[in-house]
Amino acid sequence: MTDIILAGKMVMFFVVLLSLLYSFAHYIFILFPESWREISIDNGSMSVVTQDGSTFLVHTENSTVVTSYFAILCVKQGKRRMPVNQIIFSDMLEEENYRDFCTYLKHN
Repeated sequence: MTDIILAGKMVMFFVVLLSLLYSFAHYIFILFPESWREISIDNGSMSVVTQDGSTFLVHTENSTVVTSYFAILCVKQGKRRMPVNQIIFSDMLEEENYRDFCTYLKHN
């Protein structure tokens, strides 16, 4: 019985570790082709540029959260059914750009 519990703990540990490594590779080191590299706002529409250079329009959802320290960007990507969430911290942008970004999110 103890071996089964230990085996279950080991499996869960490796699942969590793989999830952490995937998140680092995808969101921090931007290693995958579909990783977001840039978000731009032009003429009232928001677009995302991925690591492989492709660009697509996104539409903000009502569940987007904006604070003075961070924004949780919740967007719909084209044909995807589920929204995609991305955290943008205020120190990732220049102060004026972050303020403009938050203003756009609050009013759209």
